[in-house]
Amino acid sequence: MNPFTLRLLLALTASSLAGCASTTWKNYPGGTMKYSAINYNYTALPVLKDPVGKTYQLIAPEFSGISSVAAFEKRGVRRTDGAADVTISIKAGPIRHEPAGFGIKTFRPAQRSSMPIDMAATDRAGQSISARSFLKEEFFVLNAAPEFATREQARAAMSAISEITKSKAEEKVKQDAQREVTRHLDLLAQSLFEPRQIKVTLPAIRAAGEVDMEAAYTALSEARGVEQVTAAQAAYAALGTAHKKSDGSDDVLANYGVSCGVASAKILAGDLGGAWLDIKQAGSIMPMGTEHRLIAKVLYDQQEQAGVEIISKEDFDEMANGDKKMMNEQLKALFGGKKK
Repeated sequence: MNPFTLRLLLALTASSLAGCASTTWKNYPGGTMKYSAINYNYTALPVLKDPVGKTYQLIAPEFSGISSVAAFEKRGVRRTDGAADVTISIKAGPIRHEPAGFGIKTFRPAQRSSMPIDMAATDRAGQSISARSFLKEEFFVLNAAPEFATREQARAAMSAISEITKSKAEEKVKQDAQREVTRHLDLLAQSLFEPRQIKVTLPAIRAAGEVDMEAAYTALSEARGVEQVTAAQAAYAALGTAHKKSDGSDDVLANYGVSCGVASAKILAGDLGGAWLDIKQAGSIMPMGTEHRLIAKVLYDQQEQAGVEIISKEDFDEMANGDKKMMNEQLKALFGGKKK
């Protein structure tokens, strides 16, 4: 495979009508940039695409009865108490009790107890790779209590004795929650062995400087397949990057916008290597721009998920920190760059 071309399975979810998309107008010294967000999904490799020799750590102090994760163990991912390839943390929130009335014609005092549980999976670098949350609920009915004519009366009776029943209810919720936690742990672990659908957002350029790009944008926003995206990419590219303003000076913003438009279209088409070349071109045309950095961030994240390297971390960091670098250069110019 050409290292500068990576075709990923794309399921485009762009807005079917250009007018329905959220639109941003951004002012630059050379004019205004107009763009709208386009969303799309791509298929990323499983987090644990090669589980052999991998390890996991389980941090669940409130559920000490859980000693392993079956979905990991059956695939050879072993538990460790130290640093691991995957760390799963489980946290239980405070239990909430609500008095209630149970019945149809007559009502008995009852209590609904619920406890939120959050699970988070991180990789060895501490980056989030998956998460799962659920609410464990239990409903207790005091069958030995007298019946009441209305639900409100039963609820009031439950409120009067809720402090007495609270500890028993909490014990029951925690005991039963362990079974639910085990089930959700397996579901979370299972997801780490499966390809993932990841949704991202790209800026699609509609106008920049004195150049209207609405036709190319419409073609991109209405695309539903790689061929249509490629046609939209060609429409952007046909605009060229040698525009002049009405006064004869270079229309830098327009040329920058075209490069950004082509880059977004190439990412949608799966040509990540080609997109990176256009991103770099956009940055060389107008280093102060922010749109090419937004596109670079999407590209960088996508290559990480796909397990290839098109942008090196050093190149990405340099581009991402462009604002800071530019500010330092401006400060140097302001103070004459004098050294003490």
